Amino acid sequence: MTDTQTAAGTLPHITDQFRGVLVDAEQLPPDAEFVVALRRSLDAWTADGYRLVWLKLPLARAALVPIAVEHGFVYHHANEDDVMLTRKLVDDAFVPTHATHYVGVGGVVI
Repeated sequence: MTDTQTAAGTLPHITDQFRGVLVDAEQLPPDAEFVVALRRSLDAWTADGYRLVWLKLPLARAALVPIAVEHGFVYHHANEDDVMLTRKLVDDAFVPTHATHYVGVGGVVI
């Protein structure tokens, strides 16, 4: 992953080796500025050839979920303290599924 980016006024983010963008949840702008920053970011990331955006929103910022959904984000998974949303920037972007089970395996060799 690369360092946090703020190029072209985009939301603070890091990128991964799969041409994905992970928005930095700790540095989200105030709610009133989020819409403009999100639109600008999506346009810039699409123009730069990124494939997928991951948007993790803490419960304290849950008011941003409807805004993100209006801009094409869908739910990926939720934890006790946050929700993860994704948005494909290209039709064939791969979105891995979220683990739904834990499997334990043990063995004894004598």
